[in-house]
Amino acid sequence: MRWRVRVGAPWRDVPECYGSWQAVYSLFRRWQRAGPSGSRSSPGCRPGSSR
Repeated sequence: MRWRVRVGAPWRDVPECYGSWQAVYSLFRRWQRAGPSGSRSSPGCRPGSSR
């Protein structure tokens, strides 16, 4: 999630190691709706890793 916000890339350009862009977007929307009190843990993605 942080990668997409930091880089400013379109959702479809999110690396595959994070999952499908639709799944990442849905998770982002849930976090956004939950507000600051919601859980914000995000799975990591290491360069060179793949699913």
